[in-house]
Amino acid sequence: KSTSVSRGPNGMAVQMSLELKPASKRVDPWNFYPDPSCGESIHDGNYCFEKDYLTAKSLRELSGNPGYIGTQIEAVLEEGPKGKEHDSFSGNPNRNRLSDKDLFEVWYSYMAVEMKDLEAAGVDVTGLKAGSIHAIVTMVNSRIIKAVVNPLDSGEYPYDVMPWQRVSGQWHGIGVSRQIRACQQQLNAANRNMMDNAGLSGGPILIVRQNCIIPADGDWTLRPRKIFYTTAEADVRSVQDAIFAVNIPNMQAELMNIIQFSLKTAELVTGFPLLMQGQANPGSSPDTYGGQILATNNASTVLRYIARTYDDCVTTRHIKRYYEYLMEYGEHEDEKGDFTIVARGAAVLVEREIQAQEMMQLIQMSGNAAFGLDPKKLIAEYFKSRRFDPRKFQYSDEEMAKLQQQPSQPAPAVQAAQIRAESAKEVATIKVQGEVAAITTEANLEIQAQQQGHLSPQAAAATARIEEAKIRAASEQEKERSRSQTELAYVTTEQKIAADNANARIAEMNLKRDLLLLEYSLKHEMQLNDVKAALAKSAMDNQTQRQLAELSAQVKTQTAAEQRQHDGQKHVMNVQSNIQTAAAAREHSSEQQALQHEHEMELAQKTLDAAKEKMQEVPGKRQ
Repeated sequence: KSTSVSRGPNGMAVQMSLELKPASKRVDPWNFYPDPSCGESIHDGNYCFEKDYLTAKSLRELSGNPGYIGTQIEAVLEEGPKGKEHDSFSGNPNRNRLSDKDLFEVWYSYMAVEMKDLEAAGVDVTGLKAGSIHAIVTMVNSRIIKAVVNPLDSGEYPYDVMPWQRVSGQWHGIGVSRQIRACQQQLNAANRNMMDNAGLSGGPILIVRQNCIIPADGDWTLRPRKIFYTTAEADVRSVQDAIFAVNIPNMQAELMNIIQFSLKTAELVTGFPLLMQGQANPGSSPDTYGGQILATNNASTVLRYIARTYDDCVTTRHIKRYYEYLMEYGEHEDEKGDFTIVARGAAVLVEREIQAQEMMQLIQMSGNAAFGLDPKKLIAEYFKSRRFDPRKFQYSDEEMAKLQQQPSQPAPAVQAAQIRAESAKEVATIKVQGEVAAITTEANLEIQAQQQGHLSPQAAAATARIEEAKIRAASEQEKERSRSQTELAYVTTEQKIAADNANARIAEMNLKRDLLLLEYSLKHEMQLNDVKAALAKSAMDNQTQRQLAELSAQVKTQTAAEQRQHDGQKHVMNVQSNIQTAAAAREHSSEQQALQHEHEMELAQKTLDAAKEKMQEVPGKRQ
């Protein structure tokens, strides 16, 4: 039934159309009654009945629909609901609904009916072959309110039943609750016994000699800080002679072992281990990645079986009936032909979930170029298995182009060579700068001495040494830069050669590993999966050691770079300290020379003054 609204010259118009189309729905198994003699397939029986319930309003609305017999519906409404006594047993979950006395019980039957009976029910039998005809009959209160010919020429029943576990001669099989019936009874008994024992062992049993003690308040009810008196005729030497407590032993540990045994038996009977239910017993599953994958694959065996059973019993048959309806009533001739339905419904979903778990390991393997795996395609398939659109998470073409233009991160060995070259270049630069600073300071002192009038032949030589130091510094820097580039190119080439050799060795070792695993499994008569599980732990240990080694190398490289930087700074500080010491020594020497010169001048002046005095005392002698 569809409704559409259109705008016309007279305003808005509502159009309602009724079209018959096949549809699918779930039927409550408590309302489904196939032929008891059908065996393991309901389609081998002579009939199938389905029960439903309608109110008087719903039943009255059916009176005007095509195919329904209005006179019979009116008779049913006059009679009122009846005929529900057989549904009063406690096993039916619909018993609460059946208490409503205004509900009519409706039966839909699929069976072969004689042509004369169909004709009596108002069915047009023109063009039908004489004999039994596949029909659908609707009954309420044992009255037929509708009878039609089955729309499918094959007359197949429109029901599909999947047994959880097949049982010979039964169409419904048995389910999980039936499989664990004995385990459930054992579990219930052990749990009830443990609760009873907990109640008994929760408090002591008192044995009292009433002629020896009496309560102080006259009440024998026990409570905290209760006071008792001993009687005069009591012949007791201790309290234990008058009142004694007996403790019932607590058997919780022993009874819990029975409960655990019942749970384990239920897992074995149903094939549903705790690992499949999202749980795991401590110590029952291996603690390695490979072991976990192997345990998960083994636990999914029941899921695969159930998925295949569902496809065989429900999906394939259900789609075939849809295709049969299309062949008979379809309008497009190009859709009709001798086609075979290959149903892959539930089985595909289960396999896709299992593949999603294995795909994480493939994504890790894609980092090795020797396998030839595309990480981008793998992650896209993983997102699809998780029902995500990979385009929502991937970079756009423009963003990917920008990322590809950025320089790639060099290998750790190349980074170490670069750090070592930069450190050597920085140390050489600091060394040359220290020498230039020392010579410049010396030259400045010489120039200052020259300006003070103390001539020295070292002034011109100092200027020449400054120029020589500058030229030497430029040469050292160029030499260090050339050496760094050569060392970096060498390390890069060695890294590439080592990577190629490593990939080749990995491919060779993987091939040898597969051959050794196969040989070991054949020699010891073991399954290949068991051998892989045994080697999973050692593989994880090797991977952990390799990661630790890489981290240790990175730490050592960083420590060496920091040490070089510290040595350079220490050298600069030493050079500056030597320059300051030399400058202070020169300044002290200049002051000593100035003082000595002044002292010599004073001595010369004193000598000259003394000579003049002597010449004045003996002028005649001088003449």
